[in-house]
Amino acid sequence: MVLPARAEINADLLNAIVEAEGLGELHLVLRDGPDQAVWYPHSYRETLASRVREECTRLGWYDRRGQLEIEIEAALRVLCAGSVEYFGWVRHPLDEGGEAVTGVVVAAIAREAVLAIRRGNTVWLSQISNANKLPERLVAQLPPVRPGSGQPLRAPQRDIAAVRSDGRTRNQGGVALRRAAPDARHIRQIMALPSFGGGELYGGVRDGHGIYRRSDRPIRYTDTDRGRYRATITDTPDDTYVEVAPGSDADLINQLRAVQRSLTR
Repeated sequence: MVLPARAEINADLLNAIVEAEGLGELHLVLRDGPDQAVWYPHSYRETLASRVREECTRLGWYDRRGQLEIEIEAALRVLCAGSVEYFGWVRHPLDEGGEAVTGVVVAAIAREAVLAIRRGNTVWLSQISNANKLPERLVAQLPPVRPGSGQPLRAPQRDIAAVRSDGRTRNQGGVALRRAAPDARHIRQIMALPSFGGGELYGGVRDGHGIYRRSDRPIRYTDTDRGRYRATITDTPDDTYVEVAPGSDADLINQLRAVQRSLTR
């Protein structure tokens, strides 16, 4: 047995199932916040245990002995301690108006791979058939927005911050004004575009000793009426640089793979 095409479950119950089975701790995207020492009365714990049993029965996650199916346990372990993972938070408009933030994580241990999506207190889980396509599956969860136009731009962060609304910046002396460098000026213009969505994407790896590392800086993207743009920040010995590029699916996938390579060097 494997996870169905998409299993829908309450986030609190999913966390309770993982805790009851001693599988570890769910990925931070699927948790509510920092861990806290919380005491629950016995009656509440009994009620929660009953709800866990009912939910697992509804989902068909129990075997004939009334225990969690081995395949389900393996899938949940992936969401607790994946050897490779990509995740993020996506801000997007709702059909009924307003906007929402959805958390997404794709993770794998060897060939076992799982996709989890959380919005509010609901989580959707599904199996991923190809563990080598995790970045593709993560990017596929983003709202479909065409990439912005133009070529990749790169400039020092301090130069971008110094660009005025009229496209000029001060000379090193701080008195005379001059036209800002093209890349810094164009990045500033893109940053000023109204945004109707966006997100932050990360990568993480865990070695055979359980040591976990994740990207320090996110891959950011913003959705505008001119399309989607991707932004990344890199540090060099001399300066901190911002790169902005059209946020195509291929570009975001390549950026995620680059993050994974940097974490496994």
